[in-house]
Amino acid sequence: MNRPLPQLRIFGLLVGSIVMVSCASEVDDYRQPWMIQEATFVAVMAELQHATNHTLNGALDPASRNAILERMGVQPDDLLTFADVHGPDVTYMLMIWTEVARATRELATQAPVPDLIR
Repeated sequence: MNRPLPQLRIFGLLVGSIVMVSCASEVDDYRQPWMIQEATFVAVMAELQHATNHTLNGALDPASRNAILERMGVQPDDLLTFADVHGPDVTYMLMIWTEVARATRELATQAPVPDLIR
């Protein structure tokens, strides 16, 4: 029975290490420091949904939306970037939207109707 040469084992370990490092860097690229965090996205989207749920026509006017975003320190492009980066990962986004729905329900039980839409 032939055994692989030690050089081939070392080569295999080296290739495996390179693959693992490149995969890890892909994961790091997935969550850029300039992008808003998951918790921020969830909180903002829940606030927006909570406010929308209390409108008469089911739509949040731009001034109300902008007031919420400003209060939370987020720009509209921050939300779009988060969705663009994570959107292709359907499983992850399903988890995010489930969390947004949970946070919206929690706001409904705790928070009063936002002043800006009364």
